[in-house]
Amino acid sequence: MNQHLSLVSLLVPDYDEALTFFTSALNFELCEDTPLGGGKRWVVVRPRGRDGSRLLLARASGPAQAARIGDQTGGRVFLFLATDDFDRDHARMTAAGVRFVEQPRREAYGVVAVFEDSWGNRWDLIQRKIQSEAIQAPMTPRQVAEEWVRRFNAGDADALAELYDADAVNHQVVHEPIVGKRAIREMFLRQFAAADMACIPELIHEAGDVAILEWIDPLGLRGCGFFTVKAGRIVFQRGYWDKLSFLRQHCLPPD
Repeated sequence: MNQHLSLVSLLVPDYDEALTFFTSALNFELCEDTPLGGGKRWVVVRPRGRDGSRLLLARASGPAQAARIGDQTGGRVFLFLATDDFDRDHARMTAAGVRFVEQPRREAYGVVAVFEDSWGNRWDLIQRKIQSEAIQAPMTPRQVAEEWVRRFNAGDADALAELYDADAVNHQVVHEPIVGKRAIREMFLRQFAAADMACIPELIHEAGDVAILEWIDPLGLRGCGFFTVKAGRIVFQRGYWDKLSFLRQHCLPPD
């Protein structure tokens, strides 16, 4: 048996508007644009490079279809645009006005970032690692702590959350413990929205499955964090810092 997925329909409000986005912003090539009568057209585009699945740009017909433009999957990522050079395409697409909704994330399987098309459908731009690269040892506790600092300073709550085990605990001693990856992500989202923060590592020490981070921020606040790491993921984190000094430095009211 020899099968492949040849076409995926994408609802759009206007053929020419959609063609401009795909051929200019995404650098797709036009495969077919055939009039069907009655104002309808058979418009097919595809990414440049290897032949694969193509997109049928289908102009919405009627209120029900029009209501689904930009939301064919209820907010989930809909389509996955694979590339052999993520940095090249990310830079080109950004320059062309494509809106990325997150910073690039480097995962075990490769590098990825979510972007939206002109109507709000979500896509992944992704460059997968080759199999030999993907099969590698998990990060050491020290490497996890170093990556945590990098993602924290990027203000990337989604990427930070990926460093945690699903049932991880984050206990900053001035607060109650936060349990679970999802709750930890929400904590970082709140923190990044409240203040501009930066972590300057002064020392990272590794002892068994624990990494110890001593840090200072640009305003002089000091603290330390302990990361317990299993299989390359944080399962427990404890942090010590002066909450009152932090609130004063960032002109935030006390709780």
